[in-house]
Amino acid sequence: MMTIPNHNIRIVREAERKHITSISRAHAWQLEQQGRFPARIFLGNRSVGWHLQDLLDWVQEQPLYVDMCHDAI
Repeated sequence: MMTIPNHNIRIVREAERKHITSISRAHAWQLEQQGRFPARIFLGNRSVGWHLQDLLDWVQEQPLYVDMCHDAI
C-alpha cells in the first residue's frame, strides 16, 4: 500500500490563497474558468478552499517576469 506524505495535503482558504499566488480573487476565478488555475474545493454552502500543493505547483509553473529596464542600467 502506498502512503502519501501529508505535509502539504491541507486546504487553503481565500486569504492564504491570495498571499501565496499574489493574484486577486477575480483574476483567480477567471483563470480557473479557463482551466489555467487550480480548481476550488467546495467546503460548504458559502465556503471554498484549494489544496495547498496545487497552489504551490501553480506558482512554480508561472514564468518569471524580469524588469528589463533594471537590467539595462
